[in-house]
Parts: sequence; structure tokens; C-alpha cells
Amino acid sequence: MEGVLPKLFYSALLIGLSAVLMRELWSVWFDPQIYIGRFDVVSEAGDDAEAGQAFAKRIVGAQAIIARQLLDYQTRRAADAPTDATYLLPGTAPLLLPPNALAGVDITVQNVNLSQILSVVRKTLLAPNEIRGNVTSREGSVLTAVDWPRAPARADSQPPLTYFLTPSRSTLQEAAAYVACSVSWARAASEEATVASFSRAQFCDFAAALGDLYALGAKASRAGGLSADEAGVVRARAAELRSHYGSDGIFAEIYRLRADLLDLLPEGVRTQGELVDAQEDRLRYAMLSPKLQQLPEEERRLTALALARPAILLPPKQPLKAPDNWAGLLVRNEAAIRATEASTGLVIGSDGTPIGSGFIAGPGLMITARFVLDVARSGGQPKSQSALRLCLGASQESCDSMLTIGDVVYRSDESAIAVARLSGHDPVLHPALAVSGSLPDANTLTGRYAFVIGYPFEDQRLPKRFIDLLLGKVAGHKRIMPGRILAFGEPGASLGAGPAAKAQRVFTTDISTSGGTGGGPLVDLTTGAVLGMSYAGMWQGERGKFAYAEAFPDAVLQVIGRTSSGQSDAQGNGR
Repeated sequence: MEGVLPKLFYSALLIGLSAVLMRELWSVWFDPQIYIGRFDVVSEAGDDAEAGQAFAKRIVGAQAIIARQLLDYQTRRAADAPTDATYLLPGTAPLLLPPNALAGVDITVQNVNLSQILSVVRKTLLAPNEIRGNVTSREGSVLTAVDWPRAPARADSQPPLTYFLTPSRSTLQEAAAYVACSVSWARAASEEATVASFSRAQFCDFAAALGDLYALGAKASRAGGLSADEAGVVRARAAELRSHYGSDGIFAEIYRLRADLLDLLPEGVRTQGELVDAQEDRLRYAMLSPKLQQLPEEERRLTALALARPAILLPPKQPLKAPDNWAGLLVRNEAAIRATEASTGLVIGSDGTPIGSGFIAGPGLMITARFVLDVARSGGQPKSQSALRLCLGASQESCDSMLTIGDVVYRSDESAIAVARLSGHDPVLHPALAVSGSLPDANTLTGRYAFVIGYPFEDQRLPKRFIDLLLGKVAGHKRIMPGRILAFGEPGASLGAGPAAKAQRVFTTDISTSGGTGGGPLVDLTTGAVLGMSYAGMWQGERGKFAYAEAFPDAVLQVIGRTSSGQSDAQGNGR
């Protein structure tokens, strides 16, 4: 038995070495993985071997980031972006650098290092699916020629991407990223004909813009916003994406990404045209839903608008029945919705006509639109306000709670908001809504979800087909109307915000309000805080509906504060 252990140990080494050699043989001939091999980089100073080795690593890293960002972008907001269908790309498995199973292993026969010889021989050969290329670099311009002999066949039967050039890029990193996105596109195009239908340049422009969205998103949401140079980058990327509109095939996510990029622009520099463009891009995206493809274009557009920005009935004491595209987001925030619902009502005029919406903002205190009170009081008893009522039920026909609207305690020609007393208010049954006490910084709310609760009626200012799709045959009932905040600032910065609130700051949203919702609360979906009062809207043809809500003036906040603390206000508040 002497010497058995050494023999066993030596045998194990031989078996291990055989396994290493077999792994190397398999990787050369049968490995389906795609590897990034040698790239020769030549700069103005000559051949740069170190840069060549780094370039392959840059490609591998860039592809991993692109794949992660793409997956995250298409899935992270699935619940928070209910209008957005998901168009996932296949073929985003990571790229690798060529493996060398012999690395660190010395095989010496009669003083000849076979492992070094095999490694040299291997480097001169192409692995079954290895990508190589040449790079020329000079100041401000990097060009890359790529060889991919075993590029996968495209699903549309077009020639595979066995050889391609990249357009001039500013840096080696940008050039490597373009190679990475080209490989990702080719792999996806080999599995999906729809991906093969849009160009590699389109996808790579998308990937570059997506990278900028991630790089600039956090800063854009801060009060200071983007710098002028960063805003210039955003506009340049948006223009690149816009150049692909009208192509025979288009990657659907381009519409959504371009809208998200335009949302990054600071409130003070974003133009009305850019606000409109972002809205239309989101509509284009929603119209690509497979469920709508069989409809005529105009019908598809109106249907997409009504589905994307619905008006959802709020029947009392029943679970919220939100459509699928909004269910996840609304159900998670149902407590805030129900609290707002309980304290929002329908203003009924002195002649019994429903006029608009109003909500409870303090003990015995209602906020509504100035024009709602003016119209309500102009009914059968213009000198008496005792007949004005706030119906807190689901509709005028089902008012389980009715409060009398009394004296006006705030009214100003410089504001669309009016505040009035309520008689018989029980703060336990109908708690005052949490009114936001301070104006948000610019940029911080753009893109966030919000909702209006009110009583939408048929509105001749909107297309009849849209109203039919939005309300069905049930008008004048309490509904939640969700959407996004598109802008916040001076009225001149908001599209058609109107003269009613010319001295106040205004929220612009894409919420589908209509006649009867004026005076309802605009509520931040996440926090449940009332940001402002809905007072106007404008139909912008193919772009859909823009709605406006006024932020609360300091004088209104003071009235609410004094009432909540038990102080009283004289009628008109000195106005």
C-alpha cells in the first residue's frame, strides 16, 4: 500500500487537468455564449494595446448596464405607469470576455511550456461566437469597425450583422456603448420579427437616451433642476428620438422615453410646445396597445385617451372598481381616495340645478370654484344663499348627506377659488381634507400621479365620442379622475391656463375633467394632500385634454387656519 496516496493524488491532478483541457476544447467549438474578443485601438499616437484590452471590457460593461436599464425601465413603473404597455426585448443576456481555462496553469513537457503555447494559439483563433474589431481614436471622434462572423440570423430573413460600423462617437466609452447596443439589438432581432423591423440606429439612440434619463433623473427632480447644458443634452436626445418617427418600424418605448425626457426639463425653461409634445408622445404610446389596433385611427385615439385617463365611478360603500391599467396603483392608495371622496360633494344651485363640485377644507368650511358659487347664486333666489347646498352623496338623486352653503368668507377677482361656510357639518362623518400649506418647489412634482374627485357631466366642449367613452350613460355621478402632473408654475407657463387664475400658480395635468368637476380637489395620489382646486380645462384636439388646478393662495390658507383654530372670518374676508 506504500505509495498509493501519491498515486491517487497524481491521478486526481491528471483527471483535473483533463477536465480543464476538455472545458477549453468545448469553449472553442461548442460554447453558445457571445464573447467580446480583441479590439485593436489606434490613436494619433499609434497602436494602444492597453486601450484595446480596456475597450473589450467597456463593451461588456456597457451591455450589462443597457440590459439592466432596459429591463428596469420596462418593469419598474409597470404599476405606477398604468397607461404604458410593456414591450420587453429578448436577447439581453450578458456578454463576456473570452475565458481561458488554462490561465494560471503551467503544463511543461521537456522544458516546453505547453499552456503558454496553447494560449497563444487560442488567441489567434476565433471562438465560435466571438466579436472582434478595430478602433480609430482621435480627439472628439472615435470610429469602430466590428467583425462578428457568427452573428445570429435575423427573424425577418435579412442578412445578419456580421460586419458593421459605428457612427462617430465623442469618446471610447460612447463607442463601446454603441457596439454593445448593436449586439443587443441583433440578438433581439434574431428572436422577434417586430424588433427586426426597426433599425439598429433607432435602438442605439434609444439606449443612449435611456442612459441620460437615468443619469439626469435624480437631479431633475430637485428644486434646482438641470443646468442649461444638461437641458441641452435632454433636448438633443429628444430630437434624436423624434427623428425616428415615421419610420416603417418603430420601437414603441421611444414614445414613452421621449415624454419622460421632456419631463426632466426645468419648469422655467420648458416650453408649451414641449409640454404638448410629451402629452402627445404618451398618447401615441397608449395607442400602440394591441387591444386597440383594429380600431380606426380617430376611434383608437379617443379610446386610448379614455382608457389612459378614465373617470371611474365611486359608488358608496362598494369596493373601488378600477380598470386593469389603474387597479394596482389606485387600490394601494384607496384610503386617500376614500377620505377625499367622503368630503367632496356636488354644489346644487338655488333653483335645484347641479353646478359643480366642492370639498370640505375645515370645520364648517367649503372650497369651490368662484364661478360655481356665482352660477349657483344666480338661480331662482339671487339674494339668498340659504338655498345653496352641498350634496355629499354619489349623485344629486342619491344624497345621503346634504349641507347648506352659507356666507362667502373668501372671494377675489385674482383667484378662481372661493371659500364659503357650511351649516350642519359633522367633522367626524366628513373630515376636512388636508390642504397643502406650502407651494412645492418647481420640478419636484412633475410626472407624479394625482387625481381629481368631482361630478363630471356631458360637456359640449369635448368630442361627444370621447365623453361617451369616458362616462358611458352615467353622467353627474361622483368619480375619481386620475392622471399625471405635467407642469407647475405661472399660468403663462401652462398651456391655456386661462385668465381666471392669472395672479396664482397653476398645476397643469392630463386628467380627463369635464363640466361639473370645477371646484373639486386636486390630490397628490401618494400623500393624499390636496394640492389645489380644479377649475378649468382645454381640449387640444389630437393631443387630448389638459386640465388646470389653482394652488391655494396664502389668504385661503389663512382663512382655513383661523377657522380650524376656532377664530371667525367676516364675510368676504375684507375683499
